[in-house]
Amino acid sequence: MINKAAVRFRRAGRVQYFDAGDLKLFRGTHVIVETDRGMEYAEVALAPGDIPEEKEKTEAAPEQGEVAEEIPAEEKLRSIIRIATKEDDETYRENLLKEEEAFRICEKKIAEHELNMRLAGTDINFDGSKMIFYFTAESRVDFRELVKDLASCFRTRIELRQIGVRDETKIIGGLGTCGRELCCAGHLTEFAPVTIKMAKDQGLSLNPAKISGACGRLMCCLRNEEDTYEYLNSTMPRLGDTIVTEDGYAGDVTGLNILKQQVKVIIEVNGEREERILKPDEVTVTGHKKFKKGKEPVASPKEAGSLAAAVAKVTKDREEADRQEAKEAEEKNREDLRNEEKKNDNRRDKKNYDKNKNRKNNNYGGYKDKKSGYKSKNKSNSKNNKNYKKQYKDRNRNRDNNRGGRLSSSDFSDDE
Repeated sequence: MINKAAVRFRRAGRVQYFDAGDLKLFRGTHVIVETDRGMEYAEVALAPGDIPEEKEKTEAAPEQGEVAEEIPAEEKLRSIIRIATKEDDETYRENLLKEEEAFRICEKKIAEHELNMRLAGTDINFDGSKMIFYFTAESRVDFRELVKDLASCFRTRIELRQIGVRDETKIIGGLGTCGRELCCAGHLTEFAPVTIKMAKDQGLSLNPAKISGACGRLMCCLRNEEDTYEYLNSTMPRLGDTIVTEDGYAGDVTGLNILKQQVKVIIEVNGEREERILKPDEVTVTGHKKFKKGKEPVASPKEAGSLAAAVAKVTKDREEADRQEAKEAEEKNREDLRNEEKKNDNRRDKKNYDKNKNRKNNNYGGYKDKKSGYKSKNKSNSKNNKNYKKQYKDRNRNRDNNRGGRLSSSDFSDDE
């Protein structure tokens, strides 16, 4: 049987398994291992005796928040070459200094080429055969000329790798809103999916500024507490549930305190509404209806064991309330229809009135008044309407002439 050991190459990095051979290793021991990229400097995360059996591997290192990974088959394991010596430790520290210098040089080269990218970190192989630069960018970047400049500067193989904002935050590190080190930089080895439903289950405000981390995504700690809140919510009624208390009073759930396991209910006692704070095991859920804006939920409860009589009374009261509400709604609809009909009648009457008024005003260019005679409907023809009698006589004279009659001016005297 192969002597397996788990190692990681950087803090909060993924755990990988190697063949330890006859080496005596302990947690925290620095070793040199063989990888696809060549020789690497690593730290033992799990000594051979600390690795659980395959049937029992559920938590590889629970105190560090690690997630147990699948142990590969024995024939696929690479070997741990040796335990790191003082020279190896010195080489590792020199590589860290080289990474800082390479980071500054690469930033200058990016500015010279005017590339729209942001450098996040640098990684150098233990033997210096390869140098990796991690960067973030909003879109694809053509960095071929940049790679040529870096290769001529460092005289080694250069690789540029684009990463996401979460990986960038993990590399850079920082402090969270809680005042502690970021979870991703401190102990998380992988990014678990985080959804907005987790924030809702925990009763948090959905303000993005309060539930987002340094990377701009949902905070990873929402995932850490989700299992606890799922268990606590499973013992609690929902907001808006209709319940019956142990002493037989019926009411509605208006508030929840998940961590304290408290339920705020409103019940009716002797015709008065009373607010109580109870434990989840002191109430029995009988129905549910979501809150309506501006009013409390109303639901018809079902029978609930020994409290069937109390539930039946509540059912009757709720049904009566529903009927009364339906009746008021129907009466309101009828009143709205009557008001609409009145408005239509008023519009129709006004339209007919305006039509008749226009018809009268169009007769002879004005309308007749008993006191002042004929008046004009506008100022433009008011002068002509003052001499309306003369216009009338001229019109009659022309009509009679057309008929062949000869009339004198005395026939149209003003005394008539």
